[in-house]
Amino acid sequence: MSSKKKYKRKGFMILELVIYMAIFLVFVGGIFYGSKAIRAQQFNDLKMQANVIDRGLEAYAASHIGIDESSIKFDADHNIKYNHVRLYPKKLEDMKEIGILPKQIKLDAYKYTVSDDRTKYKLEAVFDNETYTSPRSNYK
Repeated sequence: MSSKKKYKRKGFMILELVIYMAIFLVFVGGIFYGSKAIRAQQFNDLKMQANVIDRGLEAYAASHIGIDESSIKFDADHNIKYNHVRLYPKKLEDMKEIGILPKQIKLDAYKYTVSDDRTKYKLEAVFDNETYTSPRSNYK
């Protein structure tokens, strides 16, 4: 028989504890920063969809021209003169019905406000506690 004593391990060694703590911290950090990255990507997607809706609103307004009633005048030859105005839809769903917006865009996350004369609009995207106002919104 050998004269060497064999020691059995009891409990955790300090090195093992440090390794487990490091693995745990990497795991928790990955979950924390991963969820932040997912939220940021979802907010960016919402902003990109707001830009698509903005372009759709401009396309709608380009094909829906009205007359500015305050600009109606007669010239010296008794011809009528007036200015044209672009009209925006009363609600966003109207643009889906006529095919300007794709049906995949969910409009629940957006708040759309249009002026009484329908010449100005404000489009806001609400995500968590942040509100994004589209850059083309001209209604205050």
